[in-house]
Amino acid sequence: NMADRFKGFPLGTRDFYKGLKKHNNREWFKKHKPFYKDEILPAAQALVRDLGLRLDDIAPGIIADPRLNGSGSIFRIYRDVRFSKDKSPYKPFLGILWWQGSGKKIANSGFYFHLEHNRLSLYTGLNLFTREALHTYREYLQKEKHSDALAAVLKKVKKKGYDIGGEQYKRFP
Repeated sequence: NMADRFKGFPLGTRDFYKGLKKHNNREWFKKHKPFYKDEILPAAQALVRDLGLRLDDIAPGIIADPRLNGSGSIFRIYRDVRFSKDKSPYKPFLGILWWQGSGKKIANSGFYFHLEHNRLSLYTGLNLFTREALHTYREYLQKEKHSDALAAVLKKVKKKGYDIGGEQYKRFP
């Protein structure tokens, strides 16, 4: 349906996240929640579907799930404050993940879109290694041809001006 296509985020999206960052409380959010629910979330769902179709060309089987219950691609705006130092109730950003594989979505490789009031970030790769995945990865890199191929790819990526972020290990993984 053409009406459900992604046409960008509505005007006011940046102002919404800027306001939420400044006034991260229930009263402010309650007043601005209709804009979030009726304008931002439908645009995010359209982005999940449309970009998911495009990403499937380069990452077959990519999961693009527009559900809003926290199980889908769009991360919930409510912060889990139980184990967090940051006790503010809302995340002042929009996070969307397209992932490959089964199990917990954040334990799979994928593509991540992060929108704040003052920046847009795009990430790809793996956010965290499970113990099993790290073991498999280390075993794989024991073969010199694999570690040389990885080193060559990383060199190319850096040369293009991209950052290789995340946790760094002191010894070769």
